[in-house]
Amino acid sequence: MPALARFLRVTPSISKKGLGQYLGHQQNIDVLKEVMLTFEFRGKRIDEALRLMLESFRLPGESQQIERVMETFASVYFSTKPKYLATQDAAFVMSYSIIMLNTDQHNPQVKNRMKVEDFIRNNRGINNGVDLDHDFLREIYKSIKE
Repeated sequence: MPALARFLRVTPSISKKGLGQYLGHQQNIDVLKEVMLTFEFRGKRIDEALRLMLESFRLPGESQQIERVMETFASVYFSTKPKYLATQDAAFVMSYSIIMLNTDQHNPQVKNRMKVEDFIRNNRGINNGVDLDHDFLREIYKSIKE
């Protein structure tokens, strides 16, 4: 399986959209896990790790498939012992929050863009019942906005 995961990661002619759809299917969960393990997330802030992953493939369109990909990402990312996240669930929720922020900031159909205060408020208590560090959230917001 690791050979297939490496092939999927390094072959430039593979469609990013098609790869995302393939990895999002339930029957390919083992391949998805192996692909996630090919990324070096250690030492990266969660938005940086997410960006690294999403440079390799696009998220599938179906919500269950997106959730499967994001759960796997959160599991692998959390295993690197990130500084600000207390649980794998916090990594999962934060990942979704970042994707929503990216859509909010860059989709031309969104008229009223989220402010940094809104982003901080939306992520209240997600870290095992505790608020995330506001400077950490500001850095993510700025990174996504820019």
